[in-house]
Amino acid sequence: MDFERIGRARLMMRLPHHRKKLAESEFLALTSLIENYGAAVIENKEHDCQAIEEKVDQLLLSLFS
Repeated sequence: MDFERIGRARLMMRLPHHRKKLAESEFLALTSLIENYGAAVIENKEHDCQAIEEKVDQLLLSLFS
């Protein structure tokens, strides 16, 4: 199962203000969060998904603002 693809697609829906950055950015810290998010989505772990969404939002804001 491609957790990165699943995670990236779901995060692009959940964080529309970061959609372009999520589509274009490829670096280890972000990719790791995206893969973990994809796994949490598949396992239906809402609390983990929310925490990862917040981390991704903070990471992208700090890098691109």
